[in-house]
Amino acid sequence: MVDQQAQKYGATCEAVILLHGLASNPFVMWPIQRHLERFGFETVNWSYPSMRHSIEWHACRLREQIQNFSEDSRFSRVHLVAHSMGGIVARAALATGPLHQLGRIVTLASPHHGSHAATKLSQFLGFCKPLCEMCDFQDSYVRQVPGFGRHEVGGIAATHDRVVRLASTYLAGMSDFVKVDAGHTSLLFRKEVATRVRNFLRTGRFRNDRGSVIAAKNNEGREHQTVVISERTHYR
Repeated sequence: MVDQQAQKYGATCEAVILLHGLASNPFVMWPIQRHLERFGFETVNWSYPSMRHSIEWHACRLREQIQNFSEDSRFSRVHLVAHSMGGIVARAALATGPLHQLGRIVTLASPHHGSHAATKLSQFLGFCKPLCEMCDFQDSYVRQVPGFGRHEVGGIAATHDRVVRLASTYLAGMSDFVKVDAGHTSLLFRKEVATRVRNFLRTGRFRNDRGSVIAAKNNEGREHQTVVISERTHYR
């Protein structure tokens, strides 16, 4: 049910598909799901066998799920909110072409350039294909997957993430990027994160204020611009 608070903020009939990460489950996405539902979004907390099959295999099924929502006349748009490997699955789902009713996308601590933790664990868990695909080798699968194309994408990173390094969570072409004082999974339980996800889905920005632009370099030495606003960092 859409409560009075949702009506106050002018909620429209938009759907959101939430994706958990590797070796996880839909429960971790529940705080964000509940928040979005309170503000009028229709949600699906998508469950998939993340430890089995390839990322591409999961991406094909996600694409089918998005298309099913797109064909439902009740929804004007379908958004994606994805944690960790879920963000890579979302990228792979768009690799075969754009989805025209797909709205905005938020990736949460996703290893867009690979994960150092995945590289270490793959030495012992080499049987887990999606884990190996997220290694931070130069020629790893995750580094070969195309970006999100024309779609609006926002990224949220965790400052105390021991699984994915900060620079790996940023992808060229993102509309907005923020960092939150949290860990890789604990950021999903921060009210601040849920609020920022909602803001981005509504407006295309996590916040509407502006900050000073400075030069910075990512972990590969390429220069980009960074907007610094109090506790957040917004890459351009």
